[in-house]
Amino acid sequence: MWLPLETQQNPSSRSHSGSFTPKSKHLDALCACEAIHLRITRPNKASHLPHRAYPDLMYPYCSTDESITSNPSDEKWWIKGDKYLAGTCICESCRRASGFEIQTWAFIPRANIFIPSTDGSGSEVALDFESLPTGALKSYQSSQGAVRHFCGGCGATVFWRDATDSSVVDVSVGIFRADEGARAENWFHWHKSRISFAEEVQNHRSGPLAIAAQGLLGTLSMGLKGSSEGGLD
Repeated sequence: MWLPLETQQNPSSRSHSGSFTPKSKHLDALCACEAIHLRITRPNKASHLPHRAYPDLMYPYCSTDESITSNPSDEKWWIKGDKYLAGTCICESCRRASGFEIQTWAFIPRANIFIPSTDGSGSEVALDFESLPTGALKSYQSSQGAVRHFCGGCGATVFWRDATDSSVVDVSVGIFRADEGARAENWFHWHKSRISFAEEVQNHRSGPLAIAAQGLLGTLSMGLKGSSEGGLD
């Protein structure tokens, strides 16, 4: 996950290192300065082991009882065939953290996220937040029980996770390097019927700014629903 300085200065050397050779069953993710390097794998048996409550993307927390959002049936909602669920978020916390109105997240089990080992062997190890090597990935608690991770070099958003259970992690879609483009639709199934925390779009805003934010939300919602109706879902 943390590349040697000489590799950062000469990115072309990475292709000859033997680490992370491109494979169709893997998807790489890198931040802008390439100090953070992840690799994800397709859903497997381990992907079905975690339990996680439903995200606001699927059930609005402001109007849905916890008896439902807690996911009592233990649905593995983050798995969509051989893809992972992804969606858009417009919550105030994401907006303030990223400096942008919209944040895109993919929900991926930690068991399917790998980083380069630090022993120089070129092998991969599963992501473990409890034993991360010292390096580029920085973190902070953005709200009660929520931890965000970002690159200390370029500032790229990397993860959002629950402080007490990181078995399924929100990974910032913007850092993925998919051949098919930014949405990585060969890997992610996009939830288009709702934008997370849409009800917060005008929080701590008033006047023209609040109106503009509501307009952006409406335009994005229309675009998402239009692409779904057009058979792109």
